[in-house]
Amino acid sequence: MTRERKGNYVPRFCPRCHACVCDGGYDTGALSTCVRGACLVFPVQQMDVSDCITRFALLLNQKLRRVRPTNKLHATVLSRIAQSKMLYYRERLFMFRALKRCLVDTTPPEVLDIVQHTVELQTITGVYILMRQLSMEVLNITEVFTLDADLLEHLMPLQRNETCTKDMELAVDRCCKIGQAEDWEDHLCSARKLISMRYKEKEQRLVKSHHWPDSLSKPSRQALVLDRCYEVVSRVHGELEAKSSARHFEQSKEALTILRAQLETNVSRR
Repeated sequence: MTRERKGNYVPRFCPRCHACVCDGGYDTGALSTCVRGACLVFPVQQMDVSDCITRFALLLNQKLRRVRPTNKLHATVLSRIAQSKMLYYRERLFMFRALKRCLVDTTPPEVLDIVQHTVELQTITGVYILMRQLSMEVLNITEVFTLDADLLEHLMPLQRNETCTKDMELAVDRCCKIGQAEDWEDHLCSARKLISMRYKEKEQRLVKSHHWPDSLSKPSRQALVLDRCYEVVSRVHGELEAKSSARHFEQSKEALTILRAQLETNVSRR
């Protein structure tokens, strides 16, 4: 396009761009289409990147902590691996936060609200599904293999108090007000159906007890269940903290913090 043609186009479109971006007064559907598209794309991308960062941090913390160096050379190698992984994590986290600030600075507030509410609803729904599924699996494994019921005593208060259920209902209500969620009863029914489907599919289970050999001792089974519970709860807690605002889901965050600390104490005792 020549400079002369550009000069003809720019004055014609500047008022429309200004109206869309600044005033919201250009009523052609362009802004609403942009908002709808952003609301579909941003939450998915935000959660995907945040998931990667959270899981990397958990793996870095849990996997390396279990390694026990046998000599000075092993200790040096392990230390350098930990340093390089931590440097990688910090660089990616800094980049993620910088891009998030850029998104906040360049996106209309109404879009950011929709994105935040959508991400929070998806996150608390994931917490509800995983914690309910984990409790069902632990209950079944405890009965089948006659394991100690200590883990159930830690997990059950979260289910009895329905902390995650109440927070999920509040999140659905916030999204319904902006037209971004289904009815509460439908949402709860969908979540429970997904739990049932995941529980029936053995490969979708959180604790792969069907892969255990028959010769595995009872203490070993107990240790595997405990480690897996701690891993799942840590991941769920980290994702909830990372993806929600500080004033939302306070009861669920507190309950998961207590549960995580209890499981960590049991893991460290072994």
